[in-house]
Amino acid sequence: DRKCFFRGVEGREEISINKQLSPDSRGGEGLTVIVDSKTLVPGTQKEFQYIDTSNGNGNCFLGGASNLTGLFCQLQGGDIEVVATNLTSPFKSFTSVTGWGSDVVFAGVSTNKTLGSGVFLGEPTVGLYHFTPLASLKDKMFVRNTTAPLTYFGNPYVATPPHNDTAFPLSVAFFASHTAGYEISRGTHAAPEPGYKNVHTGLFIWTAAEGLQLLLEDHISLVPSSAKPNNYFWDFTDVCVGVLPSGNLYIAFVGVGTQGSKGVYLHYVNEDVTVKVADTDDHTAGDRFEDFPFMPSCSGTFVSFYGDAGVSGNQTRSTGIFIASPPSSPPANRKVPFYSV
Repeated sequence: DRKCFFRGVEGREEISINKQLSPDSRGGEGLTVIVDSKTLVPGTQKEFQYIDTSNGNGNCFLGGASNLTGLFCQLQGGDIEVVATNLTSPFKSFTSVTGWGSDVVFAGVSTNKTLGSGVFLGEPTVGLYHFTPLASLKDKMFVRNTTAPLTYFGNPYVATPPHNDTAFPLSVAFFASHTAGYEISRGTHAAPEPGYKNVHTGLFIWTAAEGLQLLLEDHISLVPSSAKPNNYFWDFTDVCVGVLPSGNLYIAFVGVGTQGSKGVYLHYVNEDVTVKVADTDDHTAGDRFEDFPFMPSCSGTFVSFYGDAGVSGNQTRSTGIFIASPPSSPPANRKVPFYSV
């Protein structure tokens, strides 16, 4: 049984569908509608006016109507459950949600000024959810010889445990910076020019064992296997997080370097080592990569990414989807090979 949760538009009607990849009586694939624009928001007489699954996974989604916005999940029996709304919870807005068993992980803005924006864990209790901040305004990163509070958070991504091991501890990776104002386009943060003094960025992970950890930060972390000397990361996309068969965690992301490089990279969390998959000095099918406009996708021992290659100035460009398979430990040369699909 494999499921794919996605948002679709049928004519002018917005729908969100859970696609069950199992043969129906005709030998095709069955589709089950979870919620659409005719579904009533639970506890109200209002129909959903918007539904967004683009920034989450599992059977959870962002939705709302009129002045109501919130987080919702489908229960095993098919009913829609309210996790939190701006009218009934200590949150003003939400940007993403991911289901984790009966719990949810999401990015949102709290009405508590001490917490501000952050990444939160929602755990169901009797009749309501209990919310715990995994990272918020109270957390700081050390930048430019000083500490600065985290004020902007990208979409958090939860590691899928190997073999759906329900005992595997929660692990959440995300982008964060100490200034707001970032816009996300196709999974890539629209960043300022290198050396912009008022923006400091980093990649973080929260695990049940270690709590919040800063993995990489701008102008501090070196770009691995770079052909350019003194090349430091100065910006990152959102990240995905994967689990190797050994149980070790890694994150994958697109990073931009201070010397003009751009590439796809992995960071081994346990070893605290970053390795390169591909960058703008690499070639595919004879053409040099020029861009990696989307964040990668992690799935266990595989990382997939989109690459744009071609001769500069040539309008006929070569694009494609590429796959890398992270080894169980960081390779000595700090490079992981990739191949096209």
